[in-house]
Amino acid sequence: MIFINGCFWHGHDGCSKFVMPKSNVEFWENKIRTNKARDEKNHRLLREAGWNVIVIWECRLKAALIEETMLEVAECLNNTRPCPAGTPSNLEGELETHHGTSLRGQMVAEPEAEYKAEKS
Repeated sequence: MIFINGCFWHGHDGCSKFVMPKSNVEFWENKIRTNKARDEKNHRLLREAGWNVIVIWECRLKAALIEETMLEVAECLNNTRPCPAGTPSNLEGELETHHGTSLRGQMVAEPEAEYKAEKS
């Protein structure tokens, strides 16, 4: 699964696009905290179901970075880049996968076990 997260709505820590509003602070802190907790829970459930999860942050999709970001995602998905060993340095903190380690892993259309069963 590949998710494209808005930096503000999903609370991208350390990103210039994520700035907590100065009014109604309690509401926004709760909203962002709840969104992050929901994302974490959903990613965990997907991993437990056999999916690999990749999150691409909005800030990596601006015109100056989108081609580079998509190339690196494609290289990881096609195993032409050593994804399990870590993240390309310029994507550190920008691409985030959740599959046990910092795996930038493979994407499948169905959970892997079901996919293999259908192909047999």
